[in-house]
Amino acid sequence: MAITKSTYTGDGSTTLFTFSFPYLEEEDVTVQVDGSTVTNYSFANSSTISFNTAPAGGSTIVLFRNTGIDQVKSTFFSGSAIRAEDLNLNFTQTFYATQETDNEVVEAVSNSSTALTTANTALSTANTADTNA
Repeated sequence: MAITKSTYTGDGSTTLFTFSFPYLEEEDVTVQVDGSTVTNYSFANSSTISFNTAPAGGSTIVLFRNTGIDQVKSTFFSGSAIRAEDLNLNFTQTFYATQETDNEVVEAVSNSSTALTTANTALSTANTADTNA
């Protein structure tokens, strides 16, 4: 499974958070604190987010790649030259989006398995309570 996100817990004083996933443009990196997308940060370098103010202690900080797919990075026209760089950019865009989708599917399956286990436990508890009543 490709690494497409990094998760941290805020301590109220740390403002720099690193990530190791590649991306095409800074706009493809999304930052969330406690599930809400935030914009109070900048890039300290190509793999470090710098918050203007440290996230609160205990908050969940998630840095993840969300590659834009509304438009292809390079468009080809009839009669024009096709450059390998442009083809590679389009394939990389598709590759990154596929990795992100795959990771979301794996997480969704895991969450659904947990939900099923919880539901089965609740059903068992309810059946036991009904029997005892």
